Amino acid sequence: MKKLNDFEELIDVATPIINSFVSKAIGKKIFPETDEGDLIIELQFELFKKKKELEKFTEATSLLRKQIWYLMRHKMNNMIVKRMAAKRDYRLLDLTLDDENEFFDEPQHTPQNNWDLKLDLEKILRKLNPEHVEICIKLKDGTIADVAREQQITRERVKTIVHKIRAIFKKENFF
Repeated sequence: MKKLNDFEELIDVATPIINSFVSKAIGKKIFPETDEGDLIIELQFELFKKKKELEKFTEATSLLRKQIWYLMRHKMNNMIVKRMAAKRDYRLLDLTLDDENEFFDEPQHTPQNNWDLKLDLEKILRKLNPEHVEICIKLKDGTIADVAREQQITRERVKTIVHKIRAIFKKENFF
């Protein structure tokens, strides 16, 4: 490959790499199958943004492929990290894919929603014993090791308590 005349030639080189990353992300159930086309377009757009940087690698096709692979891996990792963060808290979501526009339909921080959230949390916290509540509070600012040391219990005991707390939250469909 001598020089990239247009973006289509770059896409031809990058298509197998892009398809590989997308199929792996969908295969691991990180993204739903409906996002396949959007993921491909997102990665192609990243390639388009980096076209000027990639022109210096066009003399050697293998170097170009390695650079494209690196760029696609970096972009895909960023999207996966954001998706996993969104599973923990929808406010951490960086809206890039079409199916995620549903978050714009209804304002999420209305006073009523905040009040409902507060009531739900209070209901769940009442189900926890005082030791569990205390550990939750201490874990807000510390690690499991810090809490175990402070409470004079083993780390395994703290992990067991955290597991029980998560089970209660899951049982209440909190997350």
